[in-house]
Amino acid sequence: MDLKAMQIPTIVMSGPSGVGKGAIRRALALFEKLSLVNFHLVPVVLYTTRNPRNKDEKDGVSYWFANEPTSHDAPDYKIREEHKAYLRQLKAAETIGASPDNFATREGLVVCEVGSDWQAIWLSDIANACQNPNEVIFIEMYYAFREALLNALAQHKNDSWLGFLFLFIRPLSANEMLRRAKQLKIKCEDVITREMRKRIEERIEVGWSRETKEEIDKRVSTAYTQLLAGQNYDVAIVNPCGEGDPCWGSPNEMPTGPALKTVRTICRIISAHLYNYRER
Repeated sequence: MDLKAMQIPTIVMSGPSGVGKGAIRRALALFEKLSLVNFHLVPVVLYTTRNPRNKDEKDGVSYWFANEPTSHDAPDYKIREEHKAYLRQLKAAETIGASPDNFATREGLVVCEVGSDWQAIWLSDIANACQNPNEVIFIEMYYAFREALLNALAQHKNDSWLGFLFLFIRPLSANEMLRRAKQLKIKCEDVITREMRKRIEERIEVGWSRETKEEIDKRVSTAYTQLLAGQNYDVAIVNPCGEGDPCWGSPNEMPTGPALKTVRTICRIISAHLYNYRER
C-alpha cells in the first residue's frame, strides 16, 4: 500500500495544562497493549524548553528537552542538538526575528511560545512517523500551535497527505461551567481557573509533576483563553477527571468510572477517523 498516495489519519490533541492529557495518553497506550483497539498511535515527539516534570519523562520519548543532552544513538543526533540550541536561544531571547509569521526555520522546525517556554515540532518527524496501514499519527501540542503548524505544512507542501482531526480536551462542559458560575456568583473564567488549579495541585500531590506556585499561576492564567480557542477544533471531549484523580490509577491500571468513559469515547473517535482514511 502506498501510504503517500492517500491521506494519513493524524490526531492532534490539545487542552489546558492539567486537564488530564498525560493520563489519557497512558490509558491509550494500555488499551493498545491489551489489543482493545484496532489502531496503533505513532506519537510525534515535540521539543520543549521546559525541564522534565518527573523521573518518568525521558528525552526523546516524552519530549526532546532542550536543556537535556541528546543521546548519541538518537536519530538525527546532530540536527536535534541544533534544534535544542535554537530553542535555548529563543528562551534566552537571543534569537532575532521570531514571530507568528516567521515560525519555521530552514530545517523545517516549527516553534511556538508556550507561556514562559517554547515548544517546537520538526516537520521531518511528522513525514517519517507513519509506515503501516493501521497506524495513526498522534501529536499532542499547545493550542496556539495549530495555526502555526498548518501554515508551515502548507508552505512546505507537506499538508496534502495528512488527514487531520483536531481533538480538544475540556475540563468541564459549557453547561457545567455556566452552572458553577451561577451557583458561585463568579465569572466563567474564574470557574475554569479554580478547576485547573485544583487539577494541577492534585497532579503534584500524586507525584506526576513538580511545579512551583509561580509556575502553576502561569498555567492557570491562560486556561480560559485556551478553552475559547478550543472552539476552533474539530471535536471537544470533556474529561471530568484530572491526572491526579483516583479514576486513572497507575500506568498499568485500567481507568475506571468517568475516566474510562472518556478514553472509550476517544478510542471510538480515533477508530472512526482511521476507518475514514484507510477502509473506505
